This record gives sequence, C-alpha cells and structure tokens, in this order.
Amino acid sequence: MISKSIAEEILEISLSKGGDFSELFFEVSNSLYFYFDDNKLEEAVAGEDVGVGLRVILGDRTFYGYTTDISLMGLRKLAKNLAEAVFQGDKDIKVVLSEKDEYGIRPLKDIGSFEIKEGKDILKIMNEKARGYDSRIVQFTSVIRTVDQKILIANTEGDFIEDRRVRTAVYGLSVGSYNGIIQTGYETVAGTVGWELLTEEVINKIPYEASRRAILLLEAKEAPAGVMPVVISSKAGGVLIHEAVGHGLEADLVDKGVSVYKGKIGEKVASELVTMVDAGVLEGMYGSSAVDDEGVKTNYNVLIDRGILKGYMHSRITAKKFNVRPSGNGRRQNFRYPPIPRMTNTFILPGESKVEDMLQRLERGIYVVKMGGGQVDTTSGDFVFGIEEGYLVINGEIKHPIRGATLIGNGPKILEKIEMIGNDIGFAPGTCGKDGQGVPVTDGMPTLFISEITIGGTEKGE
Repeated sequence: MISKSIAEEILEISLSKGGDFSELFFEVSNSLYFYFDDNKLEEAVAGEDVGVGLRVILGDRTFYGYTTDISLMGLRKLAKNLAEAVFQGDKDIKVVLSEKDEYGIRPLKDIGSFEIKEGKDILKIMNEKARGYDSRIVQFTSVIRTVDQKILIANTEGDFIEDRRVRTAVYGLSVGSYNGIIQTGYETVAGTVGWELLTEEVINKIPYEASRRAILLLEAKEAPAGVMPVVISSKAGGVLIHEAVGHGLEADLVDKGVSVYKGKIGEKVASELVTMVDAGVLEGMYGSSAVDDEGVKTNYNVLIDRGILKGYMHSRITAKKFNVRPSGNGRRQNFRYPPIPRMTNTFILPGESKVEDMLQRLERGIYVVKMGGGQVDTTSGDFVFGIEEGYLVINGEIKHPIRGATLIGNGPKILEKIEMIGNDIGFAPGTCGKDGQGVPVTDGMPTLFISEITIGGTEKGE
C-alpha cells in the first residue's frame, strides 16, 4: 500500500494549481475466474490489477485520471497532469493525513489457499447434477468468480482509510430442449465471503434451480395478456424495486433532472405500507462494505418511510449540492473510474401479511416467483421486465406455469398499488451497470400484492 507521506505529497501536487478537493484511490485486486461449458472447463484464469485513480474537484467540475504505474515517479506525473488540467494559478497547500483507519473482512478461505483442481472439480459436479436432473437438459454453463480487493483512500480532508473486500459469486445456466422448444433457467449465489461460499448446499442448489426452471418453462403454457393483479414472491429478489425505483433515487440522476423523484422529498410516493432502505452495512451481502469508494462509512439509509420520500443516495459531490451528508453510496468499479452514487443492498422492509392470503386474493392473476431482465426509463419511471418463473392463479389456486410473460408498468404508480406486504423477505445478488461501470449489489423484498399491472403475454386468442 502507499505510505502516508507519499499520499500527502501526491495530494499536494494535485492541488498545486488550484482545486477545492483531491482524492487518491489505490487498489490491488486479485481475482480467480472459472468458466465451465460443454462438459469441460473452458477457462481458469488468475489475475491481478493494480493502479491508482486521482480526482480533483473544482466547483462543479471534476478532473479525473488514473495510472497503472504506481512508482513515485508515475504518481507524481499523474498528479502534475491533473494539476495542469485544473490550472487556476499556483497554490501552496499542505495536506496532513490522519492515522490510518483499517477495515476489511478476513475470508476463511482466500485465493491464496485455492487450487485450480478444486474449482474444476466443483464445476464438474455441478454440470453432472444439472444434466442429471432431466434428459431434456442439453447444456449447462457455470462460472465461479472471486475478487479480493484491497483499497486505500486518502483525501485533502485528512482521511486515510484502508479496506479489504472479498466477494465470491457462483452462476449456473441450464438449457432445456424438447420438440423444437428451447428454454433456459438461471441461478446465482454470491456474497462478501471467500471460497467458503462453495458449500455442499450451494453446489447442489445452483444446478438444481437452473435446471428446474428450464424444464418448468418447457412444460409451461403461453402467458395471458392484460391488466390484472399480481403477487410477486420474495424469491424474485427485488430486481423490480432496484430498477424501477432504486435508480431514480440516486442523487446524480435527480440532480440531472432525469429522475421521476426529483423535488419530491417529503411527499407521498408510495403506499403507506412501503418502507424502502439502502444499506451497505449488512454483513455478508454482495453489495456491502465497511466504507464506500470515497472512504465514507456505509450506512442504513431509509429512502422511503411508510410511503413518504425521505432522501436520496449520495456521493460526496451530490451531498454537497443537496446540502446533506454523504450517505456512503459513492461507488466505482475500480481505480479507472470516478465514484458516482450507486445502490448497495436495496430492499423493502417486510410487512405483516401471509403469502397464502395474498394468493387467495387473486381471482385471476399472476404469481411471479423469479424475475428476468428488463429496462426502465428513470425520467418517467416506466419499465418492462421479463418473468423467468411465473404461474397463472385462478380463485387463489395455482393452475400452471407460464412462459413469455412480461411486467409492464410505472415505478411510482406500482408503489401506490401495493396493497399487501408479506412477513417474509428474500434477497438476490447481482451486478448493476451504470455509466459504463458495474458494481456488486443485492436487491431484496418481501412478497408483494399489487392490485393491478399490465401483463404482456404470448397466449393466442380463440
């Protein structure tokens, strides 16, 4: 890691020609990646990525650069180039950093103790289990990825912080084929842990769930279309909330005027049953860390409280613009990118309703168990999402699985139409993309009863 004296020197150089604030972000990331496909291990890659990102802020303007040359000469060159870009005249500045604050997790089994054969054997077992589920499973693809990220953040406010994040994810994709129909099923497990994530339970779960969904969709009937009530299971993991609502609460989008929630602090934006939180402090969750990528401690941020909008997710820059404290949501993919407001672990708090009571309210509706991909317009809140696993429900009774269904609606309007919230909660990990950079996140929610939503279906009329 970079010493305090070197960090102080580089920060002083970066502000030597003007600027209000400077920040150094040093990163060493070691990774392991295994890719298994077509009954064999296709890739087993170990890598290391080392570099420094340097940011200077002048008023509303941000100057950013990075380098993989972490020698003192390389760091000085980066700092001088940024200072020249800012150029407001010579400025004499003295940076004094505090004593280092150290955070970070210690995995039970880290990259250094792992052998390539072990990863290959795990993926081979998963492949056999997936294909053994049903003869109609014709392909299984799986991935194991671990990243051990060590960072150091220093800035001209005196912060000098070190953090270590270890994240492991396992993915499985099964392909089913029968009578010319091809369907896929997907499952993932991830968290801020090392290779201890790969328990027997997880190794069994990934291929089972992926293959079960692929076969379920082969046997499913075409989805009906129209406006109808839906119950969205906690197993769906909250991706709808993340995409249709969460992004609109990121303060940079609010500031740019491309969020439907702009100017609505203190207003009712959801059913009074809805309390929505973003919390980077939840132990083990994929989006968690001790501090964000600006060195701000992560927090438990209540965004919507019983239907009332309470606040947005902030970086240092947006917090200053909105005259509030940073919320611990300044995140970046790596040292090559400046931090921007991003979600961490975003979810709706549980309510008091039972799942069976919600299903009983469906005279004719859809029970959504797993969401697929989709898209959202943050300016309007309009969204379209695929349903990966869903069922037609008639008079409270689950009739049969459906395929080819989409949910079409508007985030704020859907929040208003939530009439029951379950006493359960489920979480799903993922990677969130924004402005060309991806970060690990977790989405979550209890089971929800939504009084009406448009279902896009493929069922042919009589």
